[in-house]
Amino acid sequence: MKYSEVVKTAKKKVAVLDASKIHDHLAIEFDVEGDGEGAFYVELSEGKAHVEPYEYYDNDFRVRGNADSILKLLDGGSALKSVLGDVRIEGDVSKAASLENILASHKLATSKKEAAKLTTTKKESAKLTTTKKESKKLTTAKKESKKLTTTKKETAKLATAKTESKKITSSKDSTKKIEKKNS
Repeated sequence: MKYSEVVKTAKKKVAVLDASKIHDHLAIEFDVEGDGEGAFYVELSEGKAHVEPYEYYDNDFRVRGNADSILKLLDGGSALKSVLGDVRIEGDVSKAASLENILASHKLATSKKEAAKLTTTKKESAKLTTTKKESKKLTTAKKESKKLTTTKKETAKLATAKTESKKITSSKDSTKKIEKKNS
């Protein structure tokens, strides 16, 4: 990963953080070692977070490590204690705890949002299943309606045939009566 990509990714991760709980000034310099080597800083001040691709000489503390470990830390995916083997902290460690609190609260908020999205997706899926069932019922009802219409037509034809049959029978009876009179 290139240095510019590391800084760009860090900016994206920090942009979504809720820094409103930080009322003091907090400046953290991140020194990336290895792939993507370089320095950038995160400044939290007056409830806002900024990332710039420079060293911050008057920082509160410095974090040194590889790009992956630093970005995991900024993502809230790793607690500060869990990446201590991969990163080194120099400076005011008590202020590092403030950063950890911000990152942990961000991770919790993100998890809640993802859970809410999952619940919404399940509800939408249930609605879709219900709609499919209703569609099948409607299709079945249409088929039954066609069968009923066909049965009504056949019944009408049968009634017409019976009427014709009665007329023929009646006509035959009339013919027999006439023949008897004539004989």
